[in-house]
Formats: sequence, C-alpha cells, structure tokens
Amino acid sequence: MAMQTETIDITSPSGVTISHTLTRPQPDSTRLMIMLPGRAYTCDFPVLYYVRNIGHELGFDVLSLRYNPEYMANGADVNDDPQAIVGDILEALQEVHVGRYKQVCIVAKSFGTLLWTSLMSAILQKEVGLILLTPMPPGLQMFESMTALAIIGTQDPVYSPELEPSAAKVGIKMQVLEMLDHGLEVPGDWKSSVAALEIVARTCEGFLQTTFGS
Repeated sequence: MAMQTETIDITSPSGVTISHTLTRPQPDSTRLMIMLPGRAYTCDFPVLYYVRNIGHELGFDVLSLRYNPEYMANGADVNDDPQAIVGDILEALQEVHVGRYKQVCIVAKSFGTLLWTSLMSAILQKEVGLILLTPMPPGLQMFESMTALAIIGTQDPVYSPELEPSAAKVGIKMQVLEMLDHGLEVPGDWKSSVAALEIVARTCEGFLQTTFGS
C-alpha cells in the first residue's frame, strides 16, 4: 500500500506549533478517520496504531491529532478552557478540507472522549461513526444518525458497572473486557495483553465494516 503522509502544522494563539499528521492510503478518499488520543496515550500507542492501520485498509484517510503541549503540561481540565485545545483541532480539520469527505469516523481514547462533541459542528452533515476507547463518563453522549462503540476494561479506574446502562441509554454499544486496565492491557502479562489487543482491534474492524461497509 503506497502511503502518502502530510504534516498539518497549526500555530496556536500562544504561538506554539502543533504538528498533526494526515496519512492517505489512496488518492481522493471520501472517508476520514479522526484520532483523538489520550493525555499520554498518543496515536502511536498500540491500540490507536492498529486501529489507524485498519482504517487505512478500509480506505480511510487518517488524521492523527496531537494536543498543545503547553496546555497538556498544565494538567488543566478540558472544561477550564476548551478552545485552548478544540480551536487547534477545528483549524486542523479546516486544513484537511473535512467538507470533501462523505464518511467520518472519530476514534477517541480517554481524554479524547471529552473532546469529540466539540467537533460535531464541523462534521454533523456527514455519515459519522464513533469509537470511544476507555471513555470518560462525560464523553458518553450521542447525536442523531450516529452509530457508536465503546470499549473499556474492568480494571480501568474509570470503569464502573453503571457505565454500561449509561451507554445503552443513549444508544452506544459498549464492550467490557475482563482484567484490562486503562491502556487496554493486562498488567504484567504481555501474552494476555497481545491477545486482548487483537480482540480490541477486531472489534473496531467489525464496527467500521458494519457502519461504513467494507
């Protein structure tokens, strides 16, 4: 697969340059995957890395986002100043001409699950799917005409049994995996962690194929 890679540089109001990456497996794709990573779980960490590759195999251009390092270093809550991060992301979406895509899938990990609703004004008219990995409870929201999948482990500090009915109430299908932590791994057991990674990747692949067609 001949991959084209483009760097999307955005200069924040504070003068910091944030470099996002757009990868294109084929020319003129009508599908875009937007990856919203966690605070420390970047788009190159295992789950997001493989979901990105799955997206490429299914013909998605993939926008791998980064966050303003000054903002992240402060450890501030996203609700304190959402535009400090969301404004940069929306500018990146403009740079990749999101309007030309017909299908959009948002893939968000932990901290990223708090941000995805702020992007909907830019993509609401598209066919949209949503994958929430280790979702923070405020991120369990839905818009009309969306299909969503959430995945979390029982050893994740964010997990509670109440998450499943909360997700189901708004129409989100949630898969709960035993023994997985916030990184969707089994602590201290690499073999089980690799096996779990395959389960998570195949679940995401199935969701993408069902939602957008293979």
